[in-house]
Amino acid sequence: MKREKGSDILAEVCTEANIRQSVTAVLRGSKRKRTKEGRRIIENIDRITARLIREISTGTFMISGFTEMHIVEGGKPRTVQSVPLYDRIGVHAIMTVIETHVKRRYIHTTAASIKGRGVHFLLHRIVDDLAADPEGMRYIYESDVKKFYESICQDFMLYALRRLFKGKILFTMLERFIRLMPEGLSIGLMSSQCFGNLLLSMFVDHYLKDRRRVKHFYRYCDNMEAATATKREAWAIRDMVHRQVNAAKLQVKANDRVYPVTEGLDALGMVIYPDHIRLRKRNKKNAARKLHKLKSKRRRHEVIASLYGQCKHGNCKNLFFKLTGIKMDDFSKKSLSELGIKPGKRRVGKKRFFRCRRVNVSSLAGATICIIDFEPDITTKYTQREAATDPDKEGRYLVQAQVLKISPKQRAERSVNKGEVVKFFTGVEDNYDICDGLKEADQLGNNAVTVEEEKSGGFPMYIFV
Repeated sequence: MKREKGSDILAEVCTEANIRQSVTAVLRGSKRKRTKEGRRIIENIDRITARLIREISTGTFMISGFTEMHIVEGGKPRTVQSVPLYDRIGVHAIMTVIETHVKRRYIHTTAASIKGRGVHFLLHRIVDDLAADPEGMRYIYESDVKKFYESICQDFMLYALRRLFKGKILFTMLERFIRLMPEGLSIGLMSSQCFGNLLLSMFVDHYLKDRRRVKHFYRYCDNMEAATATKREAWAIRDMVHRQVNAAKLQVKANDRVYPVTEGLDALGMVIYPDHIRLRKRNKKNAARKLHKLKSKRRRHEVIASLYGQCKHGNCKNLFFKLTGIKMDDFSKKSLSELGIKPGKRRVGKKRFFRCRRVNVSSLAGATICIIDFEPDITTKYTQREAATDPDKEGRYLVQAQVLKISPKQRAERSVNKGEVVKFFTGVEDNYDICDGLKEADQLGNNAVTVEEEKSGGFPMYIFV
């Protein structure tokens, strides 16, 4: 196997177009752009681009640190690592090029974290193969790798990469990505997805397809399915998978099994039968629970749209109608108003959803603002707690204001910008009186107040003066 030159790959990575494309990809959406680090990157994009090119080309680029988040995904608790935006841009720029060189080495029936190969790509490959060769796919072998990312041996992963790439500078940076965690690979780092795919591709995919000539083998990340004509062949593939996964210093879960395809292949969010496809039971129950509990009609429409995106890949028209009361054919053609989806009663006559950035009132301390509008008696998580001890406690005020003047500290930190229109909650009763007074005097949008910080019982309060 011919190895890729690190110098050629770095030349592709260290182009201004690639770095800027990575900046755009990492800062997608408005939430990351509004963070302090996101705003700094956007304002200094030329300097950031030049710095990344210099660090990557010389091999000095490294991840400065990470924070950990504990999440539950599909009923499984996971610990995910999140790196700073600057480091994420650098990793994205390197791995985007690496993945283009690695992708051509994958078999055609592997997916997950590969551009152009998502859930539906592999789903339709399985369905097409089942229709074309029903006799050759009578039995299914299904398996999964135990704690995949956490169990990958770092030294063994480096050995696998050395078989593909050469060049000290490139390899040094790739090694830093691998050794970010004390053991295994980081969950959440873009490089880990590519490395995990590469490891299983080398030790499982190509072994089964090239050396053992297994006709129907599919892999989505560490979930593997193989289809055969007889049960004996399926158990033989089971032994091969166990042997190759162990050779990669990993372990197959004990719940792997062989069963007839007539029971339904449960994979990729669907249950695939020889003549039809159904939505996975867990997905059906989750959608039903959400639609039963949700009161916001706009959020309800988002859930319905998500359910439609799943159901349209299977034979689920009746299920969709039962859960939503909408026919699938009508849903794809009609607009929100035609479907009767309008803002809920709680929004009628309300202005609480001001279309501007929401900030904490503390970020306005010392600033002069003009109160444009406000919405009284808004229930928040804090007022819910207060209501437990004081049922007569009224909700907070949501204030929309324009920043007229900011302090030097605010200017340096860029927490708010002069001239920007923002919204914030206030729970100070004196501020309620000022807002109500401005409304009675018809002075909303034609006033100037200063937000001052005062200590009350050891806690700060932000008063309109």
